[in-house]
Amino acid sequence: ARKMMDRFELDAEQTEAILELKLYRLAKLEILTTTKPDVVFVSEVRMPARGPPGAKPKDGKPRERGALSRADKKASEEAEAIGSLLARHQYRAYYSLADQKYAGSALLLRRGVAPPTSLAYNLDGGADAQRHDDEGRIILATWRSVELLGTYTPNNGVVEESFARRRAWDAKV
Repeated sequence: ARKMMDRFELDAEQTEAILELKLYRLAKLEILTTTKPDVVFVSEVRMPARGPPGAKPKDGKPRERGALSRADKKASEEAEAIGSLLARHQYRAYYSLADQKYAGSALLLRRGVAPPTSLAYNLDGGADAQRHDDEGRIILATWRSVELLGTYTPNNGVVEESFARRRAWDAKV
């Protein structure tokens, strides 16, 4: 029987590197084997979205923001390692990723947890819910009686440009 989302275990983790085959080595992610939470939100995934061959950051080419890049051997190995780790611990992932190894977020659901009835990847109101935030910073999952908003908030920085970016983010959220 699938667990409904009326009652569940939740854990939010920020990792600094879910990439470069480090995911399975991160002590923080021992939580997948010890606590076995039903839902895990990972901010700062730092894996690029799948794009067309030769795609470069901010080139305007379309990306599959819900899929890990396999653009080269290293990216393919990282994606395989992450996929294997999640399968071994019985999790499926919903990703929202940027063009490059920057930002990005993931929602992990343990096997047996009902998938969300809806997923949104932006907070633009009337916008297409499946259109991802450009930096993959938002996943809004909705079940029958629970809404989970996971965000990866931009750093305030130290210059006016980054302050302005953060103010715009705060207003949006």
